[in-house]
Amino acid sequence: EVIRVGCLESNTTTPPIFAPYQGQINVISPDNLFDEQVVLRHSGDFGGKPDDLAFEGYFHPDANGTPPMPLPDPSTGQMHGWIQFPVANPNGAVEISIEGANIQTLSDNWYLARYRGLSVCGNTTNWSLWAGQPGGTPAEPRAQLAEGWVKRVLARLNPFEARVQDFGSAETNAYVSMLIQLGERYSGPIALNDDPDNLNSIGLIEAYTTVMRRALSLSAGATPPIDYGPANAAILLVASRISDFYTLLGNEAYADAQDPTIAVDTNDGSYMSMAPSIFNFQNQLPSLLDEELALLRGRDDSHGPVAASPVYNRLFWNFTRNDGEVAYALSYNIADQDVNGIIDEYDARIQFPQGHGDAWGHYLTAMTTYYGLLRHPYFSWNPQSEAVGVAGVPINVDYLDERQFATTAVAKARTGVEIVDRTYRSAYTENPDGQWQGYDDTNPDRAWGLSEWGRRAGMGAYFDWVTANAIVPETDPNPAHVGIQRIERKSLSELNQIASTFTAIQGKVDRADAGLNPLGLAKGVVPFDIDPSMLNPVPGIPTKTQFEQVWDRAMAAMNNAVKMWDYANQLNNQLRRAQDSADDMWDMTIDEENSFSNDLIEIFGYPYADDIGGGGTYPDGYDGPDLYHYMYMDAPALAGTAFDFDTPVTDNLAVTKIDRFDGYY
Repeated sequence: EVIRVGCLESNTTTPPIFAPYQGQINVISPDNLFDEQVVLRHSGDFGGKPDDLAFEGYFHPDANGTPPMPLPDPSTGQMHGWIQFPVANPNGAVEISIEGANIQTLSDNWYLARYRGLSVCGNTTNWSLWAGQPGGTPAEPRAQLAEGWVKRVLARLNPFEARVQDFGSAETNAYVSMLIQLGERYSGPIALNDDPDNLNSIGLIEAYTTVMRRALSLSAGATPPIDYGPANAAILLVASRISDFYTLLGNEAYADAQDPTIAVDTNDGSYMSMAPSIFNFQNQLPSLLDEELALLRGRDDSHGPVAASPVYNRLFWNFTRNDGEVAYALSYNIADQDVNGIIDEYDARIQFPQGHGDAWGHYLTAMTTYYGLLRHPYFSWNPQSEAVGVAGVPINVDYLDERQFATTAVAKARTGVEIVDRTYRSAYTENPDGQWQGYDDTNPDRAWGLSEWGRRAGMGAYFDWVTANAIVPETDPNPAHVGIQRIERKSLSELNQIASTFTAIQGKVDRADAGLNPLGLAKGVVPFDIDPSMLNPVPGIPTKTQFEQVWDRAMAAMNNAVKMWDYANQLNNQLRRAQDSADDMWDMTIDEENSFSNDLIEIFGYPYADDIGGGGTYPDGYDGPDLYHYMYMDAPALAGTAFDFDTPVTDNLAVTKIDRFDGYY
């Protein structure tokens, strides 16, 4: 082939001009995932002499996750919302840094860059084409996305990727349980540093809440406050993740309340579900019904003070030295998480950092995260899609914040139905004098009676439904939006579900007002279901009494229920197998880490005291096995041999222990 080296001719202008290399903008994120700085650098090398060229950079706040158009035209002053990035000296400004505690650092922005000053091809004064994201062409340049600090933190610290990617600096974190990764409830800001031990120990709820509050302090909560759309989008993103986490915890507690069976291991590695007379929290609660209520709405302080962090008003890990402990350890599949050879409450705390139960409280916390933003005077919720960087290319996505709000509202209302139902079952009496009082709680501060829970759950569902309708437009105001960009009420099926659960709550309360029992039957009612043709003797047709007919129907219903129950438990069994597999992997990683450590000890030995602690190679608290090296004064043939305390020493050898082993003696 014959290659011609010359000036690049641009077809974007008439008449055509010769334009220099276009290039792209590379986004360079810091190693520290909590660092607020990000660097944008032009991809050209410029012959190693970028100081001979003048550079300009422009940015545009993100509005809907798509590159802003049209592009700026500085020669005519038509900037179209683009802002020139200030630099002290444009010569050599091949890269710019977005840093500092400010609104631009917090939010997503689109960037463009260009340069001039080449002494060839007549480009001394002509600007280059716009450099932006990969895929941009001279005819269609596209701006590059620089994600804000919040989105960068969430991209590096999430449930799906390794928190520490330098595996030589820390042990591998092999936790796969979402409950373990979520950690404890937020009770105060945590240290935002990237120390491997810190990253592997913090919970996502604590970290994300700290990030959200930091972001609020730079925007809506700043002095003076700033109601800034891109910053609001970043805050809403992390708020949705926090809400999703608490919703997951609520779903876990709700599922526990729905399933009273206890899974038991078998010799072949399978599981069978049993419904024995004992239950998981038997020694903490008087009955299975009370356990279900505690899992749905938490516990109170009537039998002792409510604990502080991390349990609060939820149920403790039930290692109470009785039958309930057996049921609890089997049902929740407690394993030796701290690898000390003992299964106890400390292992349970690792697997379930927030204890058990209080589905209503978890959902309420998830909703409060959203309501806190909605009530903020300087925060505006704008339904929109956004962009994320994948392999350096911006991809338009929608994290469905409005749907997450509605989904959590449905889950909370559904839990309200169950709480009202079980509260009625717990308080029901056939005495008419006790039926018409609303079953109010004798403790007005607690207000856990039927009528109180009916009002609480019903009005909560109503307010959530109104709010969801308020934040989602009836129809998308932009008819050009399609796919994930189109956000409107008719695509939000959860709105109808909230309304239906409100109807169910009202039905439960109406049943109690009518004096019906929890099954919906009046006092003294006996249901009949008789096939008259089977009562009279007819040749060829078997005769069955009313009792036999009802018995057959009851057995058929019971068999159907058992089949449905077994089917539902298949998923639980799969989850237990996944947990067992994760525990096996965790044990394997520990064995592998120990093997590597032993290999290093065999090669290099143990560190001396001066190399442990601040400024040393090893951290404080390093405590290895008691292995020492000895120096043989009169045995040159044995020089370099290491012995421990148990090594027999002959009488003709003088042995001296040395604290520091720098080599062989």
